[in-house]
Amino acid sequence: MVGVEPLKLVENGEQAQRLLQALARDLPYSIHVTNIVENLLEYNAAGHLDGAPELRRAAVYRYAEDGDASDGDATVVTVCKVGPQYVTVCLHSTDTTNAALRRVLADSAVLPWGEDIHFDSVHERCVPVLLEEVRARADPASPPRLFLTDKMYLPKEEAVNMDVSCPPGYALLPLEVKHAVAVASAWGSNIWPGALDMVKSILMRHPGTVWGVFPADQTGGQPAARPAAQVAGEGGFLRMLFTAEEHRRKGLGGLVTRAACKVLAARGKDLHCNIDRPNPASMATFTKLGFRRLCEYTYVVYFAPRQPRATP
Repeated sequence: MVGVEPLKLVENGEQAQRLLQALARDLPYSIHVTNIVENLLEYNAAGHLDGAPELRRAAVYRYAEDGDASDGDATVVTVCKVGPQYVTVCLHSTDTTNAALRRVLADSAVLPWGEDIHFDSVHERCVPVLLEEVRARADPASPPRLFLTDKMYLPKEEAVNMDVSCPPGYALLPLEVKHAVAVASAWGSNIWPGALDMVKSILMRHPGTVWGVFPADQTGGQPAARPAAQVAGEGGFLRMLFTAEEHRRKGLGGLVTRAACKVLAARGKDLHCNIDRPNPASMATFTKLGFRRLCEYTYVVYFAPRQPRATP
């Protein structure tokens, strides 16, 4: 019905748990949005949303016609302001017809189409409907950008006993907020606005799940020192894997990944990651660790139409 908002805010823990139960019927394919919903609930319970400016606008919404059912289909949208630069949206629907998602994209006032949006890790089933709407709304001078990835998955039971012994000459350490600039610059902070804000927030909210390997003589409280290798574990989602050129082919990327996996598995989290295409080195690393490919996930960057400047 025209004028009726198709999304409703998930306002309490009971509604959230019912949503997660409904999404669980589509696991492991719904693992990315499930991970994000769980993270936002944990941040809220810990008070992080109140204290983190980059997440003050974070919210979870569900398709209103789903009700609060824990069975049946679920269509979910999360909206989060990341720093001052852009909005990130994650969406998923277990409805294989995409009818609910199509209506949400067309009619919901929740989606901030007047701003640039990063659609985060969209499952291949939902991509065609999203692209129809994005291309119809985008700035003609700035068509949407697509980044294809392979979604990789590892059950927690296969990670709890991973070996994290460190080779001679290196030290394996959990990274802290003081390492944020070094981590972001090593990984590539200029690839999109807000990367440093994201790195800081991950380090703050996920202690013990972001790992780095340093040369043994560079561990003495030197936050400016770049790790030889690093990876971040964000509630089960592994990202920012990077190994410096001079330290490659020594198994360090696999080591930091095993360290993050082992901690997250002990916390009850299945593991998943997105591997950019093409990236044969990362694919080889994760495959060797036992990860398997689930499907294709796409990051979609939408550029809002720009308002013409007023003439004097």
